Amino acid sequence: MLPYLHLVDTTLRDGEQMPGVVFNDTQKLDLARRLAAAGVDEIEAGIPAMGLAECALLRRLAEAGLSCRLTTWCRCLESDLAAAAQTGITGIHLSVPASEIHLKAMNRSRGWRLDMLRALLPEARSRFEFVSIGAQDASRADSEALVELAKVAADAGVDRFRLADTVGIWTPRKAAETVGMVARTFPDLALGVHMHNDLGMATANTVAAVEAGARHADVTVNGIGERSGNARLAEVAMAASVGEVARTGIHPDHLPKLSRKVAEYTGIPLPINAPIVGRNAFRHESGIHVKAQLADRSAYEPFDPAILGRTTPDHAPEIAIGKHSGSCALQRVLGDCGILVSNRAAADLLPRVRQAAESRRRCLTRGELLTLYRQAIIRP
Repeated sequence: MLPYLHLVDTTLRDGEQMPGVVFNDTQKLDLARRLAAAGVDEIEAGIPAMGLAECALLRRLAEAGLSCRLTTWCRCLESDLAAAAQTGITGIHLSVPASEIHLKAMNRSRGWRLDMLRALLPEARSRFEFVSIGAQDASRADSEALVELAKVAADAGVDRFRLADTVGIWTPRKAAETVGMVARTFPDLALGVHMHNDLGMATANTVAAVEAGARHADVTVNGIGERSGNARLAEVAMAASVGEVARTGIHPDHLPKLSRKVAEYTGIPLPINAPIVGRNAFRHESGIHVKAQLADRSAYEPFDPAILGRTTPDHAPEIAIGKHSGSCALQRVLGDCGILVSNRAAADLLPRVRQAAESRRRCLTRGELLTLYRQAIIRP
């Protein structure tokens, strides 16, 4: 049996750190409910140290009766623990600088990092039901530092040790090597990963890390987050399933609506060609593709879009009529409109369709196609 991948959605925390993104309280509560209904295992809900308003919202989330775990994100500071304890949320993630770059930026030493962890972890374990430790900037830390931190986490009996590619510089090979090294050294320590998308590899790095032994992975809806964002929930969930990498608790049919809702709340349009959830993810224009799709829908689709709730009459492919369309596509679309067209008539109509699509520089609507068809009948 495939291993289970515990998905941690951080849309409400890291996602909102994307410049210009602000969710109001009503939107956060709505998204939390949608995420839980979609099958997310854990929601990283926010940062208590941001102040009283944030803590008040976190308390509302804690009281919302969600079916998934909630955690708060904290620095390794006593004041952050105290603030988190006031929210009623029973899970906590403590982030600690792993690289020399981050230690220097914070004017801290390696000794401080270990001393602080050893001092705070017993208190964290006594105050919270679930404790996660995060190695911030793990992708630029040396192996010795990661082993050092993982050992403190393992000795304290924490519930998870998370490796963060904070500036998104890992490649799948390097992500797998680092996760594999920690997994072999501490086989009983649950490992998580937090990938950023600065080089466009957040999803690939997450999947590689899971294949190397990570059992927890951070994601955001639509990949929103700092700079270029994070690994995308829809991509990681479906890659794990379709690629037979791991099982998840995600209900795929919730993903498109969830993506559209986050796009609405953020004001950031969902790209038309977004994997899994974009409008074009299962639309076909090329004549060669459409002909094959009409014979076997799996010819040019990685999985059945019905899994996502995308259904069409008779389970037919989604056909777009454009410059690259072929006669088969015209016959099928016109047939769906109740018009039977012969092979010859479709072939005669095709140049008109291609010219119209090229002049408009887009696909044609069904109304425009019908108009061209009627014109072709009247003017042979």
